[in-house]
Amino acid sequence: GPRGGIVLVPPCRLVVKATAGARVIGKRGESIKALRAASGASVKVLQDELPEALRRRQECIVLASCGEASSLRIAIAGILDRVFDRSGLPDPAERGRERPYVVDVIVPEKASGPLVGPGGERIKALIQELGCDLNVVREPLAGVAAQRRGGGGGG
Repeated sequence: GPRGGIVLVPPCRLVVKATAGARVIGKRGESIKALRAASGASVKVLQDELPEALRRRQECIVLASCGEASSLRIAIAGILDRVFDRSGLPDPAERGRERPYVVDVIVPEKASGPLVGPGGERIKALIQELGCDLNVVREPLAGVAAQRRGGGGGG
């Protein structure tokens, strides 16, 4: 909660396929530079420094952080646009094909309780409000201490 009038905005960590991470970076880093400029947030794609388990699955973590919640929202929206961008797919049929959008968000272990709420009330309310599926996976993420993987999907 607020500490002396300061609201701490936690960073957002998204687990994405390495190919999606590459789209966030863009050619010669153009895309990630544009995201940083548009949002004022720090945006990084972590790959080489990740635990072996994630690298083996060809996944990376996109990390966005900013003290300002509105700036962080702008950064996350831009990141998701790039993660789900299918315009570069070689097969035109694949580009337009309907498929669910799925995002894995890493949340600190201590945040998973409040996210679910007593008897699952909070998460049920979020599912209704957002019109998507939300799953909180209670197993720690391989190689990332005290983190949980929570996924959400919607069409």
